[in-house]
Amino acid sequence: MLLAVGLDRLPAPRIGNAAAVVLALLFFSSSLSYYRKPKEDWRGAAAVIARGIQAGDRILFDREYGRIPLNYYMDRTAPKFRPELITPLELSRLPASQRLWVVLYGPGHRDQKATEQSLPAGFRLFERQDFGAITVLLYSHLSSNPQ
Repeated sequence: MLLAVGLDRLPAPRIGNAAAVVLALLFFSSSLSYYRKPKEDWRGAAAVIARGIQAGDRILFDREYGRIPLNYYMDRTAPKFRPELITPLELSRLPASQRLWVVLYGPGHRDQKATEQSLPAGFRLFERQDFGAITVLLYSHLSSNPQ
């Protein structure tokens, strides 16, 4: 509103019209760039985890706020099991019998290599899927069956 009033008070109508067109183009280009960015597909990420989840699986969220949308869609897929939450400090004590799901989300999220360096020896990546700005990783111990 203030912008419109300011444009209306410009001395020449042509200047106001030209300024309004320039501002409209700037707003349009910023809106267009927003819609071109990859979006988060929490439904897809939850579906992959729900299909592959096994009893005793653990889950690590790089960003705590990623837990809310994932849980929302997990509740709707009704998996047989729910992964138990694990913190980054507990990673080094992860038993070989357990599998680990890692959900990386958001700008500047934890690097996949940093996660792998935190795991006990013998764990390796068995599955990786990307869902826009979300990456789901499944780690399992070499001696256990990941399926």
